[in-house]
Amino acid sequence: SKAAAAPKAAAPKAAAAPAAAPAAAPAAPKAAAAPAAAPVTGQLNTLEEKKKFILKHEMKIDDQQEAVASEPNRVKKKELENALKKLQQDATYVQTKEEIKEIEVQATKDAERAALTGGKAKKDTTDGKKEKGAAAAVKSDEKADATVMAEINAALDSKGKDAGAAKATAVARLEGLAAATPFVLPLIVKLVDLFADSKLGAPAVQAACKIVEAVQPAGHGVAAIVVPALLAGMDSKTWKTKACCIEVLSPCLRQMGENTPAQLASVLPLIVPKLAEAALEVRAEIRNATAAVLREIGALVASPEIKKLSQELVTALAEPTNQKHTQAVLAKMGNQTFLSLIDPASLSLLMPVVVRGLKERDSTSKKWSAQIFGSTSMLVQDVESMKPYLKSIIPLMQQALTDPVAEVVREAAKAFGTMEQVLPEFSRQFNQPWLFKKLRDGEIAEQLGASLAIAEVFLKMDKTRQGELVPEIEIGASDEKASVRRGFLELLDAMPHAMKMDFVPYIKRLFPVMLMGINGDKDKDEDAGLKASMALVARFGDLCPDHLLPGFETVFAATLHSDKAEERNRQQVVRDQSAKCLGLLADKVLEHKKFGQDLLTTDGCSSKNVREYILVLIFLMRSDSDASVKRYANGAWKNAGGAPKLQKLIMPRIEKTLLRMRDGELGLGAQKHAAKVTDELVKAGEMEAPAGDEPAAAVRFNLAAPSDRNADGEAAAIVSGKCLDQLPGAAEFARQTSAGQCVLQEAIESHAAFVSLSAEVRSFCGTVASSVMVEGKKKKLVGPKIASNISDALKILLEVHGEKTEAMVQELPAVAESVARLALGDAFDAQGAGGAGDDEYLLYVEGLLLMYGAGHLLLKDTTLEMKKNHRYGVVGQNGAGKTTLMKEIADHRIVGMPQDIKCVHVDDSKLGLMTKSCLSSLEYCIKMAQDIGVDTAGPDTLLAVGFPEKMLNEPVADLSTGWRMRMTLAVSMLKH
Repeated sequence: SKAAAAPKAAAPKAAAAPAAAPAAAPAAPKAAAAPAAAPVTGQLNTLEEKKKFILKHEMKIDDQQEAVASEPNRVKKKELENALKKLQQDATYVQTKEEIKEIEVQATKDAERAALTGGKAKKDTTDGKKEKGAAAAVKSDEKADATVMAEINAALDSKGKDAGAAKATAVARLEGLAAATPFVLPLIVKLVDLFADSKLGAPAVQAACKIVEAVQPAGHGVAAIVVPALLAGMDSKTWKTKACCIEVLSPCLRQMGENTPAQLASVLPLIVPKLAEAALEVRAEIRNATAAVLREIGALVASPEIKKLSQELVTALAEPTNQKHTQAVLAKMGNQTFLSLIDPASLSLLMPVVVRGLKERDSTSKKWSAQIFGSTSMLVQDVESMKPYLKSIIPLMQQALTDPVAEVVREAAKAFGTMEQVLPEFSRQFNQPWLFKKLRDGEIAEQLGASLAIAEVFLKMDKTRQGELVPEIEIGASDEKASVRRGFLELLDAMPHAMKMDFVPYIKRLFPVMLMGINGDKDKDEDAGLKASMALVARFGDLCPDHLLPGFETVFAATLHSDKAEERNRQQVVRDQSAKCLGLLADKVLEHKKFGQDLLTTDGCSSKNVREYILVLIFLMRSDSDASVKRYANGAWKNAGGAPKLQKLIMPRIEKTLLRMRDGELGLGAQKHAAKVTDELVKAGEMEAPAGDEPAAAVRFNLAAPSDRNADGEAAAIVSGKCLDQLPGAAEFARQTSAGQCVLQEAIESHAAFVSLSAEVRSFCGTVASSVMVEGKKKKLVGPKIASNISDALKILLEVHGEKTEAMVQELPAVAESVARLALGDAFDAQGAGGAGDDEYLLYVEGLLLMYGAGHLLLKDTTLEMKKNHRYGVVGQNGAGKTTLMKEIADHRIVGMPQDIKCVHVDDSKLGLMTKSCLSSLEYCIKMAQDIGVDTAGPDTLLAVGFPEKMLNEPVADLSTGWRMRMTLAVSMLKH
């Protein structure tokens, strides 16, 4: 497929070449029209001349931009804008910029190696003779064993006058023994110590690169042995050591990318942040080496959307002081629709740029960074690959919650919600406690940000977890401490906006505490209880008024009696604003009335019973002892169509409610209020006096504490703000991941079958077994398959290093199985995907994401499984994504799809063209083959798919659709 794609890729370039000449022609008129015209590109011979031209031209553009910005006249401004556009699109200017970019890219490539080895050619003849002597001392047929390695170790550790020559010889010998992986790979650490040496540095780098390139079994041991040594070397204070360690990372990445992708994914979060730091170094040698390795990582990217921007991401990382690069790539990523999953290599390039964007002063960069972090968290192939980045990103996301720009706060809050969805355990352990702590103890800005984030977390949370947290939130909103109460009321204001209709089940229990949280502050934004209550009524007043009315009733009853003047004043404020909210509820229902209807007859919203309930509550508030409450209630009554006729219609419901209150069901205050209203109605002749004796005095009514709260549960601990002191970083996650590998390595080293091996080989066998286990687990292979892979890898190791015996080869499967069982336990015998062995699969991809257009979701969290020697049919309605799936597979755009699979996509889109052709079937077959770059088509091509010989010369236009499709299939099979 790659060979076939090459001509297609080359075609646009070939077509572009002749187009360049005409493009130069219009440049002359432009030059005549504008005094700021550029000289012809041919006159700019040197890079310096080109840069001077660009600098002058951009100064003209800046001047023109200032002129446009300061021009008040619209007509003149339009003329200036046109002139500015001409300057920006000037052909010479654009072409020169491209030429400079190409020259600089080439210069960087040329300088990468020269920067580290350029000084070596100028050594004096004495040093040259010593090095030649050292090289000559290495035997070409030397084999690694304990004696040889002891000599090399002693030479590398030597000190004194002749130590330089001894170390040079040792380095040369190591290079000659590069293929002896078990012996030489652990000595990378000692080579790193020589990188800073002016004479031994270059040979040491060369030897280290050859050792890594010669690792056998391929890829295994690089992540465990080499990468830690290089990362430690990058912390060195000497610039040469840093630059050389970065250079040796390139072969490491290639080895892991081709052979141990799971381990590559685990070390990239450790490597890329170090490279981002190295990009800030003063020495050009370090920066050049860093740019080269970042390009290597960019080449590993599999995600199509990230791959398009990989070079821009690399540039942003390699040039951290140029904020424009970071802002530009964030802008493109922010507007990108992700249509596939994100692989670890993509993530390793993306996360450092996100971190940098969150640190920017520019609010747009922060917003995009938070948005990108949330999107990528949802789309990563393996959510575990996100964890190493969290230590650096989460603190910045926490800071973003207090940003003065609302959009930044909103995107950061959504990112916390996404974290709850993709990493719920991490969210409960770290994020939620931190957010609730800020909600309790933070400043107002911190409380607002935390409330928005918790609301987003609540939206993504499991329903059971929501139920555990609601009682804690209810208690928090009633806390005695005003600052704590305010924080939770801000949360109750944010939750309905985030959850929308999902908040409805919690209205009945949370609305009363919102009303009770009203403090009477003249500034509505300062009165969190009123703000939350008004917002809730405005959102749900006409959707589910039946959920709100019990809250109005209980709060009214709870605020009608008090023994203390201060409390009485506060209760009056609550009743006053509650009456205002009740009036807003009535208005929301009346929005659905028709001409001539009042609140009771507005049948377009809720039921008659609910509308009666509203009117009864308004009627009772009209008799309140406070004038302000009466005023709000009378206003609501009037808007509702209040008239003697309306009062008469709802009188049965009023009498029932008064009897309930009179019996003490709603407490002492409501009992007294009911007696007062009843007397007024009896005197007015609108109802009869209640029969029987006066009921006994009721107790004071208080809102009940939640009965379903577990004070000692996890939810109570989270809401109280208890969490771990520190987030685990990338290194700690790496240690957690490799915790079981040490046990595995010890087990294989001590196994009786390996006792006769040299210590170095025995130790490396354990490293290889651990490495194979990591890869197998990541691929979710079954236990027997992992054991088989371990056996194969150990066999290669023993063959390469000449320590294989027939008896040992026979024992390897049993040894590998025992080791795999030790690592997997009961999971060893568990069936993997579909119960099939890995060899039976042509394609197996988990977590498949398939989208098209502007993010239209077709498939998510789907397993794509295709076994060898099988035929599959895809069944689905129109628009279900059948053709999209075929195209994604054919174009190798499925993330995780092996690149060595050959695919041909055959469809019927071009069958209609055959009708217009005058060629015979054979001629058309040859033409189709030539169109895809194949010149081997002939009669046998059609005969092989069942074409009768007599049909070869028949006009292709006369063929039926079935025969045309058969011809298309025959030609397509020639592609590979």
